[in-house]
Amino acid sequence: MKITKKLIEDLALISAIIAAAPYLVICLAGFAFIFSEFDFELINLLLMSVCLLGVFGYIGFLSVVFNGTDKKRKQSLTLLSIGIAVSLLVMIIPGALHYNSPQIPIFEDFFDFLVTIWPVIVVIYFVIKISQKLIQEKRKV
Repeated sequence: MKITKKLIEDLALISAIIAAAPYLVICLAGFAFIFSEFDFELINLLLMSVCLLGVFGYIGFLSVVFNGTDKKRKQSLTLLSIGIAVSLLVMIIPGALHYNSPQIPIFEDFFDFLVTIWPVIVVIYFVIKISQKLIQEKRKV
């Protein structure tokens, strides 16, 4: 049986969606908690924004699953880019809050690294792929 590029992309996408699912739950719960206990402090606004944008990033994953990379490219590209930005914020903000300067996360084992970084790697791949298609489409016009 020949493994095709499409099959590998689909497996990578599904595995990244599964790996990112706990982050979606955390974003939804965090957004609900912060919204219910809301007071106008900068940190609450920042965390609520990150949680909301995290949900948008996950929707970007789902848009690639349901629409592929051929339909609604700009929407998928925007949502996936938001997902990358949120991932970076989530990795940097806790260190910045605790140490008053951005910190690079240190992973205890390979599994933690894989669960955290794998969705970002897959998103970057699809951002590049969709961007290339948009550029090719623009050149044809």
